[in-house]
Amino acid sequence: MANPHQLIATYGLEQGLTQAKAAGLDPKLASILQGFYGDAGEDDGFQYAGLCLLGLPHRRLEREDMVWERELNRPDYACSLIVEPGLLKIRGRNERLGVPFGPAARMILIYLQTQAVRSRSREVRLGTSMHDWLTRMGMSIGGRQYDAVRDQAKRISACTLRFIWGDERTSGFDKDAIIKRGLLLLEHLDGQQPRLWDEHVVLGETFYHALCERPVPINLGAIRQIANSSQAIDVYIWLAYRLHALKKRTELSWSAVREQFAPETTRVDRFRDRFGKALEAAMCVYPDARVTWNSRSLILHPSPPPVRERSFAVVQGLPQGGAQGAVSTQTTNAGGTLILAGED
Repeated sequence: MANPHQLIATYGLEQGLTQAKAAGLDPKLASILQGFYGDAGEDDGFQYAGLCLLGLPHRRLEREDMVWERELNRPDYACSLIVEPGLLKIRGRNERLGVPFGPAARMILIYLQTQAVRSRSREVRLGTSMHDWLTRMGMSIGGRQYDAVRDQAKRISACTLRFIWGDERTSGFDKDAIIKRGLLLLEHLDGQQPRLWDEHVVLGETFYHALCERPVPINLGAIRQIANSSQAIDVYIWLAYRLHALKKRTELSWSAVREQFAPETTRVDRFRDRFGKALEAAMCVYPDARVTWNSRSLILHPSPPPVRERSFAVVQGLPQGGAQGAVSTQTTNAGGTLILAGED
């Protein structure tokens, strides 16, 4: 199939999409491309580097008291994520809450991290700002999504997490709450639009410092188009972290990719099919991503970062032996191609 990004660049949005759909482009992907290229807002967001490698669950865990653990062991680096559920006192009563999950949790975390990096402050002001931002990002706090957003906000307020680079002796992120003070909660008032209980929250100190040491720039205009798919968000953020740091073509077996994204999936072929759909959606909003795949492996090629022609913090390399990754400021220019299809 012809590259839809190239068709759009050559013939314009409407004619390029028409040709791409005629060549077999999935209508859902066409809709994502339509939204991405028609979106005037390309402001920059940020995500902690560790959460680009290992993410939250996509679905509710079997029990609310279950701990979420993910681990990667590669020849050149190792890392692990541990998220523990917690208790939250609401109106004088303790409420047990499980681990946050799904797209709403990811969008709330992106908001908190983006605001903290922009302001260089642990204190994140809320008020109506988060409500308005989530609405602009396609996660309107109303109707059916209200309960989901409120539930995930409470879970984030209650949970603690820890990210470990290397082994226990080289931990770069001690166990900490995401929200140290304040309640990231929503309530309806007299039938009016929901508002946040607190005007601001304070992020956990170790979480905040880890974020500031390793902030990965992401395009919020891209996230907006895939906001309802936690898998597509994870893949996009992973590519944003990995591709621009590559020095050469890197081939990953599907077993290795499964270990990172869904080790609980027993059949590699089923994982590959599901991951492929999320990958295609992510690549629709990352025009410069150079990724190919076949029945055996996923192949990553050095690519420009998704945030282009702007100065931003870049984490240089994965940590080895517990060393902190170096953070530098650079300006990047666009360039590169996308192959939005697998290769057998």
